[in-house]
Amino acid sequence: LFAFAVSAQHDTARISRTESIKLNYENDYFTGTDIYYTQGIKLELVFPFLRYSPIMFLLPRLSNSITQYEINFDQDCFTPTSITVDSIQHGDRPYSGYIYLGNVKTSTREDKKQKLEAEVDVGTLGKCAVCEQEQKMIHRWINDRQPDGWKYQTASEVMVNYRLKCEKGILNDTSFDMRGYGQVEAGNIYDNVILGGALRLGKMQRYFAGNRTRKFQLYTFLGGWAEGVGYNATLQGALF
Repeated sequence: LFAFAVSAQHDTARISRTESIKLNYENDYFTGTDIYYTQGIKLELVFPFLRYSPIMFLLPRLSNSITQYEINFDQDCFTPTSITVDSIQHGDRPYSGYIYLGNVKTSTREDKKQKLEAEVDVGTLGKCAVCEQEQKMIHRWINDRQPDGWKYQTASEVMVNYRLKCEKGILNDTSFDMRGYGQVEAGNIYDNVILGGALRLGKMQRYFAGNRTRKFQLYTFLGGWAEGVGYNATLQGALF
């Protein structure tokens, strides 16, 4: 069972010493396509002092855990099957994009092989995500065809989304581990439920260790999940 707490409660929770900066960039240019999920940029900052973010106090954590604090900046952009059609493509994914600031609190208990991720994202869907300008600029740089349909992108809307992910270890070792998880997202962009599992094989830190103990890791992983979707604003448009 998962025992939850809030930051004001008195338990033996500790703060993770992990500090990191990670930048991730994804673009379907690398696969020679322009379809569906076309670009993603994410900057992740993990530092103990981020616990002072006001939103962090609203997020739950596991009792008697080691807690990590993260703030991330994320932009995701989407296009339909063809970017050269200058009209609404009925039955296809619309042009869409969002940009947001996320607060993430991750608490782990190695003794019980448990991890809880709680996240609140606040941003915007639509033109303010500047996906149109970025895609056109990149296509000019690489001398590629210009997208013609961004004028039909989903309507603009303020974005507020909440995510809660619970993980439970089945096997937990430095050479092989296996875990299952459940996740719920709720808000005006995504509403869904996910059940899944994953395994890793290689030379690595124990997955449920709250602090980084290995400077070098090398492993392969495999995962799968089933998802029930209630609402997806990047497909169905703004909720309000």
